[in-house]
Amino acid sequence: MSLRVQMRNGARSLGKAGRPSSISSLRIYFQPGMEPNGILTAHPEPLERGHIACGTFVVYTLQDAGFKIPSKMARQPSENIIKNLIGPSNIMRFSNAVPMQKVLEWIRSQDEGLFIVGMDIHVGFIINKAGNITFCHSNYYDPPRAVVNQDARERSPLTDSKYLVFGKILDNAMMIRWLKHELFPVTYDFFRRN
Repeated sequence: MSLRVQMRNGARSLGKAGRPSSISSLRIYFQPGMEPNGILTAHPEPLERGHIACGTFVVYTLQDAGFKIPSKMARQPSENIIKNLIGPSNIMRFSNAVPMQKVLEWIRSQDEGLFIVGMDIHVGFIINKAGNITFCHSNYYDPPRAVVNQDARERSPLTDSKYLVFGKILDNAMMIRWLKHELFPVTYDFFRRN
């Protein structure tokens, strides 16, 4: 029997409803009524009128959900963010030799849930829910230059990237660490000097 965790109003409790397929704190980055293509609101600090760095968006969203993650993780390459959260053995990589349709088929085969996806120079979330796959990220393409949750098939850094790396988050091990308020250290640190 798997661990079932319910995240509700910041409470850390076991429940029958099961773990969420997405993090409710993603919504704070959208203005009311603006989903799925929302505009970033002022959190945690206004940057350039609605812009937030992609790594900052991913890390702050997880911090807002109660995960103990150092802010410096936001400056890591996307693959390092994923490795620091779920470990290197739970990662799936795709190169430009694999068509996007095959990537989406793989995501569907993983059951509903939330993924972090790393790209050539970007990072965001993949939400696989009820047969729909969306890409939630701090978009730097025009328009809009804002946090968006778009169909994963639409043109975006996801579809244009030559390299994709996926890590499914909110698994039992990650949720146990969340329940225990354990730190997710920056073990894989691109900037560490030995």
